[in-house]
Amino acid sequence: MAATVTVTVLGVLLAPTGAGTALASADSSKDTVTAAPEVADEGIVIEVRAPSVPLPDVPNQRHADFTEGDELPDGAQVVNTGVNKSGLKISGGLLVHGPAEGPGAAGFVETKLKGEVRSLGARVLFPNDDSGSVALVGWKSSLVAAHNKGGPTPATGLRLVASPGHWELSVVDDGDVKVIASGSYEFVGGSATFEVRRAGDTLYVADPSGEVTTVKDKKVAKLAGPWASWGLSETGPDQTPASIAAVWAG
Repeated sequence: MAATVTVTVLGVLLAPTGAGTALASADSSKDTVTAAPEVADEGIVIEVRAPSVPLPDVPNQRHADFTEGDELPDGAQVVNTGVNKSGLKISGGLLVHGPAEGPGAAGFVETKLKGEVRSLGARVLFPNDDSGSVALVGWKSSLVAAHNKGGPTPATGLRLVASPGHWELSVVDDGDVKVIASGSYEFVGGSATFEVRRAGDTLYVADPSGEVTTVKDKKVAKLAGPWASWGLSETGPDQTPASIAAVWAG
């Protein structure tokens, strides 16, 4: 069942709403795991499959590996809520920001692609099992422009928020965030790779275990746009920020 909450600009990056029902098993040792499709409200269809599910082929338009000395992706802009001790920047071969000094701590980097976003990925480092979150979002219009103008949150048909052991997939329309899928994986420390690819109104979420969850929703295509973005957030000072080692988009 989808959940809907109302948010303001940048509030969309706050941590996942809860553990929810795991849609993807963390046990990637199984050769075949197929669940009967689950039909949620408003025509959402969720299907879970094993790592053998092929992802749509989407060429990268942007790729940056900060551990290899890369700068931010071409055309990148940065926006911060101002609640962290320091804003997003590359430091020590990672995209990081300072400790949260209050609730709603978040920062994004975004870049405009040629055409609608069809893939987003990131390699992430979570310092512990209760660290902050990372977000991968394909916006219909610029988040930076909306923030600078004090406008509403842009729409998106692709928003993945991940934390240690858990992820949530949602769409944002008229300021409402609707969770369309969620999953869990075994958090083992070290780096964790997340990727989302889109084919029409279907999203494919590959979690760090390698399992793929497919989700079909008419708003995925309706709310697609060219603005690729990645961000970090914390709910408060008790969470240690995650960091991003690499990003890519196509």
